[in-house]
Amino acid sequence: MKILITGAAGNLGSRLAQHLFPGPHQLRLLVHKSPLPFNVSGHANVSIYRADLALPHTLPMACEGIDCIVHFAGVLFAPLPEKFLPLTNVGYVKNLLEAAKTAGVRKFILLSFPHVEGETTPEHPALGRLDASPSPVHFRTRLEAERYLFEACRGGPMIPLVCRSGMVTAAVSK
Repeated sequence: MKILITGAAGNLGSRLAQHLFPGPHQLRLLVHKSPLPFNVSGHANVSIYRADLALPHTLPMACEGIDCIVHFAGVLFAPLPEKFLPLTNVGYVKNLLEAAKTAGVRKFILLSFPHVEGETTPEHPALGRLDASPSPVHFRTRLEAERYLFEACRGGPMIPLVCRSGMVTAAVSK
């Protein structure tokens, strides 16, 4: 399988890439400004592709020949999230999804989190609903991206998948 990982220089994207290195998959690691935090030399199944998710014309070649996209890319910690989250959480997904559909990508995996349904606790867990109205801009825009992904793939050949992970940990061995 040929997999495109966006945000491959970030914390989660880089962990997934490193986990998949020894496997049979062909990996295309999408990076923007930050360099990868690891060396890919010696991994014939890995290529690096530089693109900007805000610039749709940079994405078609990134998606060409890809079977599955795992979308991690975004901005988490910056001032004035109400200014950038509509672009990074929704616009990036729209741009990437359009390029993916044109390229015939079969699966699109979007990383999200349970709080898109509002505050979640062990007593009130997320249920996988798309009809919530969360107040925080981060939750609201991520839910908008989820809705867009499902709607844009409805009736088409691409399989959308949203992973709402409540906690991600990674063991680092040195």
